[in-house]
Amino acid sequence: MRSLQFLALHCAAFMIVSGDFTPDFNAFLTNTYGPAMQNRLERKDLQDRGSFGGRAAAGQKLKRQPVILVHGITNSASQFRDIGQHFGSNGYDWAEIYATTWGDAGKTVFFFVDLKCDYVKQVRSLIQAVNRYTRKKVDVIGYSMGSPIARKAIMGGFCVDTGENLGPPLTRIVDTFVAVAGANNASSTKVK
Repeated sequence: MRSLQFLALHCAAFMIVSGDFTPDFNAFLTNTYGPAMQNRLERKDLQDRGSFGGRAAAGQKLKRQPVILVHGITNSASQFRDIGQHFGSNGYDWAEIYATTWGDAGKTVFFFVDLKCDYVKQVRSLIQAVNRYTRKKVDVIGYSMGSPIARKAIMGGFCVDTGENLGPPLTRIVDTFVAVAGANNASSTKVK
């Protein structure tokens, strides 16, 4: 039995390093939010670059609050695997580290990328899903353009580009928000 658990954990770790949500997290997303939301968050359209996170098996205990990494402009979730590995080497389990890719992962030249409500809603959905899945408050780290996207996802309210109401702040489920090199006051790209 112990060797099966060991094998399951290592298979899940490989899947996360290769860039997918675990089967357990995918099942949770599909059962809770439906296949459309699961697809939106996992981003299989980007092959192994779209996302990572989730428990190796149902019932796996978490020791720490989960961390959600929000990449910057022209990046993808896969470019944050090294950061995930850094957390792993400092006591975190891969089941406590999550990311999804907002935008097109660098296909659009960064001067033409807008901060869109669609990106904010995707990150907000991941924050809510990870909180519900783990039953723990989450920590969020946003890098570059991922900082204002994550901040807006947490704060809620109305989107500037669509006028859509995201809902109330998620501050009751987010313990810590860290912005790294964030474009929080202005950006050289156009922000609608």
